[in-house]
Amino acid sequence: MRDLYKKIYLAATQLHPSVFIFILACLNFLRYDILSNEEMYLPLAKQWWDQEWMPQYFYLNDIPANRIFFQLFAGPALQYFSFDIVAYLGKVICFAGLAWPLGLLLKKWQWNYVQVFVLFQLLYFTHQTFFVGE
Repeated sequence: MRDLYKKIYLAATQLHPSVFIFILACLNFLRYDILSNEEMYLPLAKQWWDQEWMPQYFYLNDIPANRIFFQLFAGPALQYFSFDIVAYLGKVICFAGLAWPLGLLLKKWQWNYVQVFVLFQLLYFTHQTFFVGE
């Protein structure tokens, strides 16, 4: 059993910090359910991309304004996948987009995995408000 822990530790220390942060974020926040914010904005993206989906529904025909980039990416995806899958993949993309620059920065600062774990898991993720989970 001790050898197994040693192998896991050695494999984990070979990971890039970005991958480590991505795994931590996924373990903490990645769920298959749709959050209320996603439930509100995904139909707007679908309607903006496919005007015939629900043409008479006033709320869904709102002008995109500050949601234009979200609707440009989510709208086409909603033509082929369900709301659940698009929300799930969107979360994964957001986690990767946030983990990559943070990992590069922490690698440049030469932080070890214990420091990264303490920073994110114990200090940041437990008290977060705006990191991916709102």
